[in-house]
Amino acid sequence: MSKFVKRLWHSDHDPGLPRKDRAPCYYEAFIPDPLVGRPIMLDGDVAADVADAERSIAGFDAKAKALVDTEALARLLLRAESLASSKIEGLEVGGRRLLRAEAAKALGEESNDVTANEVLGNIQAMTWALQTIHEGEDITVDVLLEVHRRLFAGTRIEQTAD
Repeated sequence: MSKFVKRLWHSDHDPGLPRKDRAPCYYEAFIPDPLVGRPIMLDGDVAADVADAERSIAGFDAKAKALVDTEALARLLLRAESLASSKIEGLEVGGRRLLRAEAAKALGEESNDVTANEVLGNIQAMTWALQTIHEGEDITVDVLLEVHRRLFAGTRIEQTAD
């Protein structure tokens, strides 16, 4: 059964924060019902919609195999996913700022846009992971640590990745 539990949060990070931001405090965490073993019942209309969606996806998948070059689409989707996950982490940057920072790096110049650099790090880490990890291979701790190092490379908290 789902419930709320009271927890105590302790800050063990960033000694540069003011005392009030490092002070322990209580919070309530939500513990959801377990999903394992839970029967899922769909009424007839919903089950029919799910079956239609499955058929559409299978049809799209069959057509996608016929596409000659999906590299541009893959790059676009990777970039969109990286931007979305960065936004979840509080890193919001527009396309122009990101493009400026990316162009500066491509020209061997330094970009002073900290947020754009961190988002570019996210994109580069994801790109490296997708090029390195192949379907069916195990994802090892060493690979995860390398992704983590690449994610923080060139940021103000680069030492966190070590």
